[in-house]
Order: sequence, then C-alpha cells, then structure tokens
Amino acid sequence: MSVRRPIWRDRDDPGFVREWREGLGGSDTLTPTAFIDQEAGYPYVVAAAWLFCPQTFEYRGGVFLAGVRAETVDRWMEEFGGDVGRVEAMVNQTSLFDVFTNVAVDSYGEENLTRLAYAIGECWQGVLQRRYPERDIVVTVADEPDGAYGPTVSFAEAPCPGPGAGSVDAGRPGPPSA
Repeated sequence: MSVRRPIWRDRDDPGFVREWREGLGGSDTLTPTAFIDQEAGYPYVVAAAWLFCPQTFEYRGGVFLAGVRAETVDRWMEEFGGDVGRVEAMVNQTSLFDVFTNVAVDSYGEENLTRLAYAIGECWQGVLQRRYPERDIVVTVADEPDGAYGPTVSFAEAPCPGPGAGSVDAGRPGPPSA
C-alpha cells in the first residue's frame, strides 16, 4: 500500500472529457469545467461540495468527519489505548469505492478514481488547516497496488500513520502520471 500526502499534479483531462470534447469538434474551450455545465451536472456538483468540503466535529481531543458516531470513536479509543491520532486515521477513512457504490467506476478508468482521491485530499488539507489552524492535521491518500479497495482518503493530527497499515512513500507526492 502506498500512503502519500495529497498533491494533485496529474492534470490531464479524464478520457470521458476528451471523448466528449472530440464529439463536439475538439475545441480547447471544452474543459472539464465546461463538461459539468450541463443541466444534469448541476445537482451532482452541488452535492459534491459535501465530499470536497466535509463537515467535521471535535470529540475526545480529535477531529472527525460528520457521520462518525461517538460510540465508534470510543471503541477505537479503547482499541488503540487512547491514541487520538491513530483513532482519527482509522475512523476518518473514506474509501472512494464506498462513495461510489452504485457506479461502475472501472468503466471510467482506475486512474480517474486515483486523481479524484488526490483532489479530495488536497481540498481536505486546506479545509482542515483553515478550520483548525492550531492543529497539525495531515491528510493522506492511500491506494493499494492491486486495487482491492481503491483509493482511500483520511486525516489525523500529525504524525499521521495513514489509513490502515502501510509505509509512507517518500517519493514525489501525488498520483503517478498515467
């Protein structure tokens, strides 16, 4: 498993946007932002704001995503001997496979899901730094090489062990270029 701090550097347009653009004549003005400027896209983009800018709350010395139950935090606090950072990293995990349970994400290309994870992670880092400037919160993106459970975004106060067990990749942050 590779765990990295999120910096989304691979800015190639997704294949489905390139196909859409080519179908409309190939104009350079048809960007990913133009792609979402469709009647059906608006409500999805508005709803996505909750994914990119999640609600959070403080509890037992940690910061957690809204929707995490106090009982869950309490159970992991007991399991991890009160190690708040480990508990944060565990319960704040958001697997994109869990977000898109009704979508055949493979049909859009695995690299797009990885890019999305890095974009979400970079947004979370900024949001959390803004909301909790006194804390050293670290956002991580983990992606299993075999794709068993897809990209996972998490955060914890530093030092952040990342979601689950894994080594921190000291190489270039961000997803590999496709």
